[in-house]
Amino acid sequence: MRAIAQDREAAMLMGINTQRIYMLTMAISALLAGLAGVIILGSNWETTHPYVWSRPLVLSFAIVILGGLGSIKGSLLGAFIIGYAQQAVVTFVPQGGMLTGAVYLGIMVVVLLLRPKGLFGKHIEFE
Repeated sequence: MRAIAQDREAAMLMGINTQRIYMLTMAISALLAGLAGVIILGSNWETTHPYVWSRPLVLSFAIVILGGLGSIKGSLLGAFIIGYAQQAVVTFVPQGGMLTGAVYLGIMVVVLLLRPKGLFGKHIEFE
């Protein structure tokens, strides 16, 4: 997958069946998306609605922005920071459970204002 992502023609010249790898990649992504849906719906079965995906999507977006695009280490650190911030708000603020969405969006806005590329993000130049 990485070889095809970097240079499709070179991967084809090396004998890699690109169509099969594309199909395998789509199958793995669909499997992981289905597994994520089962996990999310399994925890919120009684409150299932068409927009059940929006809260985890925005949370994961905030974590990736906080850590920096393309940085696994930054995403892990961002997840810990947002998780601890949410727990602190729920613990110390009265009715803090209603503010958890505002907490991670606020953290994301502050990080974008102070360090637009995230904690461990790399500077990318466009031509």
